[in-house]
Order: sequence, then C-alpha cells, then structure tokens
Amino acid sequence: MILTAKQLRKFTSLRWLHPHSLSGVVVFLLGLSITISSIFGNFYLVNSNILQIYLLACALNCIFGASILQGPPDVQLGFKYGICLQLCLCYICFRLRPEQLHFSWKLVELAYFDKAVAIALLMMVVYTIIGGVKTLITGKDLFGNKTERKMAGILLLGGFGILLMSLYPLQLAFEGENWLKCVTKVYPYQRQGFSGYVYVPTTWAISMIFFAVTLQVRKIITVNQLVFCGIGSVIGILIFTVIMQEYHIPFISTQKLFITCGQSEESSWSSWANEALDFSAGAQKLWGMILGRPLSYPIWYKSEL
Repeated sequence: MILTAKQLRKFTSLRWLHPHSLSGVVVFLLGLSITISSIFGNFYLVNSNILQIYLLACALNCIFGASILQGPPDVQLGFKYGICLQLCLCYICFRLRPEQLHFSWKLVELAYFDKAVAIALLMMVVYTIIGGVKTLITGKDLFGNKTERKMAGILLLGGFGILLMSLYPLQLAFEGENWLKCVTKVYPYQRQGFSGYVYVPTTWAISMIFFAVTLQVRKIITVNQLVFCGIGSVIGILIFTVIMQEYHIPFISTQKLFITCGQSEESSWSSWANEALDFSAGAQKLWGMILGRPLSYPIWYKSEL
C-alpha cells in the first residue's frame, strides 16, 4: 500500500509510544512471524513461549485499546465488539496451545472460562445476524442510523464466519477436556494446527483489520486502500494458511471445523457436520491436482514413529 506524503505525515504523527501502539507493534511482528513460519512448515515459534508472549501482547492491546475509545456510540460499540471477539479468540488459542507450553500449576478451573467464552461467541453471532437482517429489511443499523443495504451482506457473512470459528470452543466447552484429549490422540499435531494455522493468523488478521479501520476513520487511508490492501491481503493470508496446513501436516492434523471424538453414528447430525465442514478433504484434492499425487504423512513424522 503506497501512502501519499500527506498520509505518511499523519501516519508518523500517531502516538506510537502509547501502550496500545507498542503492544500493537509486538502483535504485528510476532503474529506475522508465527504465521509465516507456520506457512513454511516450521513450528519452532508455535512450540515456544513466543506464542504465549504473542497472546499476552494481543490481550493487552485489546485492553489498552478499550481505554482510549472515542467517537459516536455506534463506532465505539463496533470496536468493543471487535475487542470482545479478539479476547475470546486469544483465550481459545491459549487453551488449545501445544501441550509442552502448559503450566505445571492451575489457579482456577478452566472449564468455567471455556463455557463463558463459548456463550459470549454465540451472543456475538446472534447480535451480528440480527443486525444484518435489520439492515437488510429497514436500511438502518441497530442504532437507527441509515446504512447501505449492502452492509447487510457483510454482517451476515461476518456472523456466519464467527459461528464457524465458535465450533471448536463450543465442543471444548460442552464436551470438555476428554474431547480435546481424544482429538489430539487421533491428530497428534492438531494443537500446532490450531495455533499456527487457525487462531494466530485469525487474531493477527483481526488486529490488522481494526488498525486499518482506525487509519481510515482518521482519514489516513482511503476506503479503497482499506478494502483492497488491508482486508484483501488479510483474507489472502487466511486462505493461504488453510492450504499450507494441509500441505505440511496432513493426516496428523485436520481442518474439520467440527471434530467428532470417536466414530459417530452415520445418521447422526454430528456425523453430517463432521463431513460437511471438512475443509481438509478439499485442500487435499487441491494439492493432489497441483502435485499430481495424493498427499501422505510428513516424512519427518514417519521417522518419529
């Protein structure tokens, strides 16, 4: 993205020494580093405390951002919504992090937080979908502000996207630790997949989108720059991580958005969800077409067996 001289002056005049800005720089650098290393099949950062430093910086960035919110009530609510979503995803990433990063002590029972986060995500899904439907029907948002009806599509797609991201947290919340143990037994590198290819890229992308929105609100970048250079590039990275996870760790991790623990009955709804939300199958077919052969277990994993 190329900035004009005026835009660059505004950009450099931001309060870069504020805790929100400093934590944002850490989030940008560490999140990008973890994502890129995962794309190249290197899990050193995901398996190290760098991951936990990233998650701490991400959470602090949200908290510091909440303390300096300005603007009309609807704008503030939008940012609060994003902050809540980001904190929930940071917690889920922390909860599903590689096992070697777990602490030897436990101050509180995490199952209560699992349920609270799952419920919060569901509430955000409902809020977003209701807002999208109201905008589509009336041409106004939940605050009564006149809104273009094309925004309804964005809201509805956003609600659907959050719903898909909520499936792992919902299973963890209501099936418990046994579900997670079962999943990691069937897919030994699923925790690395959760962190390196799902939640770190997603939280990093959300941070970048909200930073870009902030720049647009302050007239530092245009709407077109926001859409094409900000949101567009972020979506591209997320799609790329989905494809590369299946290339580097096929069969020892999965991109099923609903993972059944054990074999479910063929006629059950969980069996249907397990098959309908299986993105691994599509990614494997794509790689089969590109490579001219089916994917197989990673060579380095075979040597560990």
